[in-house]
Amino acid sequence: MERAENGRLFREVSKVDGTRLYVPKNIRMTLEDRFLCLCTRQLFSEQHCQAAQRLACEEKLDWDTVYHTADRHGVAPLIYTNILKIQDLVSVIPPIVIDNFKLSCFSNMILKDAMASRTREVLSFFGRRDIDILLVKGAALDVMVYDSQFSTKLNDVDMVARLRREQASKSVRDEIWYVLGDIPCVEFDYFEHHDITMDGILPVNFETIWADAQRVTYLGADVFVMSPEDMLLSACINSCRRRYFRLKSLCDIAEIIDRAKRFDWEGFLVKATGWRCRHIVYTAL
Repeated sequence: MERAENGRLFREVSKVDGTRLYVPKNIRMTLEDRFLCLCTRQLFSEQHCQAAQRLACEEKLDWDTVYHTADRHGVAPLIYTNILKIQDLVSVIPPIVIDNFKLSCFSNMILKDAMASRTREVLSFFGRRDIDILLVKGAALDVMVYDSQFSTKLNDVDMVARLRREQASKSVRDEIWYVLGDIPCVEFDYFEHHDITMDGILPVNFETIWADAQRVTYLGADVFVMSPEDMLLSACINSCRRRYFRLKSLCDIAEIIDRAKRFDWEGFLVKATGWRCRHIVYTAL
C-alpha cells in the first residue's frame, strides 16, 4: 500500500496493532531493520510477537547483523528480552548470536552496577554540601521511563548541579573537580547541560527546567529529574545530535510519551518555540 505526502511517495512496510508504518518509497528497509524496529519497545504485545515471529521464521534474517546493529545502537538487552518472549525463536537463531546477546546483557549489568557504585559516591558528596543535582539523559530515563535499568546501555551518568559556575567559590570548584576527576563515568555541568543546549547554540531555559523538575530517590539519594515535557524536549535534541538515526534515542522518545500519565502538549510547544528547536523536535517525533 502506498500514499503520497508533501509530493513524496511512501510505501507501507508493516502493520502492527492497526498502525501502519510507512517509509519513503526510494528507501528500502531491510528485514533486519524491520525486525529491530518491531522489537525496540518495552510494551511488546502479542501482535508484536506474531509480526516479529513471521519476519524471523518466514524470511532469512542475517542474525549477525541483527545483533551487531542492536549492540551499536544501544538496545541489545531490550531486543534480547523481547526475543525471549517469541515462542521457539531462540531455537532458530545461531548459538553464537544468542551467546553475543547474553554477553551484551551480562556486561551491561556489570558496567551499570559499577557506575552506580561510583555515582553513589558523587551523590553523597553533593548531598553533604546541600547542592541539588538534576539527572539528565540516560540516567534519568533509567529512573523514570524504563522498567529495568538494564534494558538499554548507558555510557555515563549525566548530572547538573543547581549551582552556577560563577556562583561557586574557587575552593568548591576545585573540590568538585578533584572528586569528579577520579570518577570518569560521571559527566557533570554547572546549572545547565551542554548537550541539551548543543554547546550554547539553543537558548534552553534551565531556570524553568529547574522550576518544573520533580524530586525522586536515586541510589538512596534525593535528586531531581525533568518534567515529562522537558525530558521529551531534551530527548528530541539528543536524537538530533545522533542524526535521528540511533535506535536508543528514538526508543527514548517513544517511551517518554508512552509513560507520561499527563502531558502538556501546549506547554511543550511553547517551550520548543522558546528554545528555538521546533524543527529539531518535529523531525525527531
